[in-house]
Amino acid sequence: MTWGVASGDLAHKLNKTRKELEKGNRVQLVFAPKANQPVPNQALMEARINEILGKIAEFAREWMPRKFQSGVAIFYLKKLDSSSKPTEPS
Repeated sequence: MTWGVASGDLAHKLNKTRKELEKGNRVQLVFAPKANQPVPNQALMEARINEILGKIAEFAREWMPRKFQSGVAIFYLKKLDSSSKPTEPS
């Protein structure tokens, strides 16, 4: 996805993410800058990722630390266990 993904497209992709997680698959969400667009600063990238994690907290959690490099962010998700609560990755 790009950092400027539209809300409708984001909702569709998060729905697909949910379906994959429900199947038991782990999912990597990757955000990258669109060609010829400015790269957001680290604070904006973190804010966008935290916003998205808030939307998926009921069914997913991070299982590995996030990676940031050259305007690209990758975060790793797995299905939220029914016995566990969402936590911040270390």
